[in-house]
This record gives sequence, structure tokens and C-alpha cells, in this order.
Amino acid sequence: MFEVAAVGLMMSDEDGNLNMLAYSGEHARLIELLEMQRREGPCYEAFTTGRYVFVEDPADEVNRWPIIMKEAIDAGYTAVHAVPMRLRNEVIGAMNLFEGGDHRLTEQDIAVIQGLTDVATIAVLQARAVNEARETADQLQVALRVRVILEQAKGMIAQGAGIAPEQAFSILRRYARGRRMRLAEAARQVVEGQLSVSEIAASDEPVAGMGADTT
Repeated sequence: MFEVAAVGLMMSDEDGNLNMLAYSGEHARLIELLEMQRREGPCYEAFTTGRYVFVEDPADEVNRWPIIMKEAIDAGYTAVHAVPMRLRNEVIGAMNLFEGGDHRLTEQDIAVIQGLTDVATIAVLQARAVNEARETADQLQVALRVRVILEQAKGMIAQGAGIAPEQAFSILRRYARGRRMRLAEAARQVVEGQLSVSEIAASDEPVAGMGADTT
């Protein structure tokens, strides 16, 4: 859509660190890599500030970003644009556009590019939100299954040993701790018949080398 020599795209991970996502050429890849490593440059500044950054001539910014701008000059780039990927106050990345020769993007071009970038940002954030919601739902489902198994095991021990459910839970917990097992695993073994109620009830004493657990 736009007459640029190369494009590079970086996005942040869950820890807020920039990662190289895509690039259209080896020079663009190297410049993006340098920006990531040195944590500076037009694209990095656009990401950290959330503002559009324009380098009219890389030679003018050599003192500011010497290694990065020298690479841009060696690649024949005559201007650099960095557009943030943002939605309101959230910035998830930035896009570098490198120009060569005498061509320059217009203000209207930049407005359209920023608009397209904003749309892409919304799509990425929506995808992340869906993934996070799915992960949360999965975690809740796992927690629910564990809870059900614990309740079943507690009921089986209480009925089999003729004790209160609260006491049955304490016995099961002490059994698991004394053998360095996860409580959910001990409960699963009780429910599936791998661990008998009588064995659980009869083991309500400290294991050798372990202190008594009265909790």
C-alpha cells in the first residue's frame, strides 16, 4: 500500500519485553534486533512513549543512536518512521517503516498507517483476552474437578471409618503430607480404589522421621 523500502514489526510479551515479530528484509531484521538488544532507537521509543517517531534523516540522529542509525545509513535508508501499536493507554508493540531515496510518506499516509496499526492492535488484544479467558476457565474447571474428588474421598473415608467428614479430611491430609503426596493425588487414589479407606484410617500416625501433624 505504501512505497517504503522495508518494514519491521516488534511486539511485547507477557513480561513487557519487545520481541521481533516480522520483518521484510535482512537490514530491517538487523536494525530491529539492535533496537531490542540496546533498548533504544525509533521503534523502541515509539513503544515506550506510545507516540509516533519520525527520523527525517538517519545522519541527524547518529549521535543519539550511533549503531542503529549507522546500520540504517549503510542499508541506504533515508528516513525512518516508528508507529506504536496502541489502544488508549496500552502499547503492545511498534512498527518501523524505512524509506529509501527521495520518497517520503505524507501526513495522510502516516494517519492511515496508524489507523491500520490500531486495528491490528485491537485484534491482537482481543485474541489475548480470549486466550486468557480460556486459560482462566480451564483453571477453574481443574479446580472444580479437584474439589469434587476431594469431597468424594472425604465422604468415603468418613463413611468407611465412621467419623465426621472434617476428621476424615484431616486424616487424608496428614496421610498425603506424611508421604509427600499431593492431596489431590491421595484423594484420587481413594476414589479410584487404589488406596483403601481402611489403609487411610489405620495410618493416622506420624511416619518415621516425620513430626506429628495435628493440623
